[in-house]
Amino acid sequence: MKKKVSIFLIIVMIFSLAACKKAKEVDVKTQDVMDSIGKQIAQDMNVSSKDELAWNEVDLLSENGAAILEMMNLDSSIMEEAVYYENPSNDKADRIIIAKVKEDRDVNTVKLAFDELKKNQETTLEEVFPEQSKEVKEGLVFVKNNYVIYLVYDDIASIKKIVDDAIVQ
Repeated sequence: MKKKVSIFLIIVMIFSLAACKKAKEVDVKTQDVMDSIGKQIAQDMNVSSKDELAWNEVDLLSENGAAILEMMNLDSSIMEEAVYYENPSNDKADRIIIAKVKEDRDVNTVKLAFDELKKNQETTLEEVFPEQSKEVKEGLVFVKNNYVIYLVYDDIASIKKIVDDAIVQ
């Protein structure tokens, strides 16, 4: 009887340890996700490719991205990758940012900076471009694993689906 109980306890412990094992870390390149988003936007705008859109795309960890990070009071050292993508047209508020954060403890810092950016964008557009301000209000800032995503676009659902499918938890 004791032998059966011992074997049962060993089996339970093995399954318990397996259940506690950390989930596999997601490793998706932010640029790959942004390329998929660009294809969707190109399709939405009836152009043949992302390049034809002529949107501003910036690697936030490059020299060109330093000013954008500074505007958001973010330190590039806490991010592994980050891509910024925006419509250069004055009549659209479209902006997408995907950041892969190095450490779990810094995810909330990036999310709060994105939330603040969204709030500032809303305020800036409110009086001059109320329709764009409304679009920004309907925008999303969310976290998925160690990725922080900022989405302002006409069809947020299609863009969020691309992100959700790419960054599987």
